[in-house]
Amino acid sequence: MDDLIRLMKTLADPTRLTLFKLILTDELCVCELQSLLGISQPAVSQHMAKLKAAGLVRERRAGSWTYYKGDLAEVTARLGAVSAFLAADPGDLPEIADLAQKCKCMDRVGMCGPETKGVVIE
Repeated sequence: MDDLIRLMKTLADPTRLTLFKLILTDELCVCELQSLLGISQPAVSQHMAKLKAAGLVRERRAGSWTYYKGDLAEVTARLGAVSAFLAADPGDLPEIADLAQKCKCMDRVGMCGPETKGVVIE
């Protein structure tokens, strides 16, 4: 679950998502990304470091330049893992199985009051 959270946090930032989309199409260096987005070189580098730490980009060095390319296969596989996690039965997920069991045993009427009586949540 930690890996899925890291992926979603990484892609949730609008600048990082934009950078990632740009490098999915073309291999670009930091100075090109800086020019395209109008942000500082350190900001681009920090965003790229987070994308790299999440396993979403590959880098290639050429002299003093570093070129980045987004890994579409990796992000597709990881988003598939997010989809599978969301579709799974909560009781089958070790991270939240205990919570799922507690949820089944809760006295909703006693806990939430009589207005929940007869309410079905799907």
